[in-house]
Amino acid sequence: MKNLLVIIVLLTTINVSAKEYYKTSVVFTNGETIEGFATLPSNAMLKSSITYKTTIEGKTKKIKNNTIYQVSYYYNNLEYLFERNNYTYPYKSKKNKPNKKVKMMGGKFWFLVRLNEPELNVYNLAETYFFNNNNVLVSRTGNISFIIDTISFLFKRPGEELPTFITTYGEGFGHINKNRGFRNRASEYFKDTPQLLI
Repeated sequence: MKNLLVIIVLLTTINVSAKEYYKTSVVFTNGETIEGFATLPSNAMLKSSITYKTTIEGKTKKIKNNTIYQVSYYYNNLEYLFERNNYTYPYKSKKNKPNKKVKMMGGKFWFLVRLNEPELNVYNLAETYFFNNNNVLVSRTGNISFIIDTISFLFKRPGEELPTFITTYGEGFGHINKNRGFRNRASEYFKDTPQLLI
């Protein structure tokens, strides 16, 4: 048992010390912009900041998540944009009453911008984001039961303050019969702009 505890401590130490810093540009909620190097954002519990430094060998400091509007990361000649915001969830109302969107409680979240076009922005919402061994940026959300691993997709059009939840993608029992929910939410969301539906 003692040896097992030592191994766990060592693995934890390695994980903590193995933070990866990427070239970044940070846009704050007050409009200020800084450049440097930072760790990727996370929506995991107790993760209330990103770690930043002006140079790769420089001293680190914490930047509170809620002071940030957007962060761009530059890696392998590509740009990855993250945006911090809340989101709405479309609830189906009773018959003969208009559908409504309910703002999610719990503050703001980190979204990975997957598509940034004049007509539509598409976001991923996950617990953590990281580059895998193939240098691909991965979005990951793991349920404690390990039965469900989901990534949420959200849309936002010009003039909308918050993105709207549309569907989830992943593996596990939680994804059975998700297609009908996607069709219903997408049809409702795009009912005034059917030209965006393909």
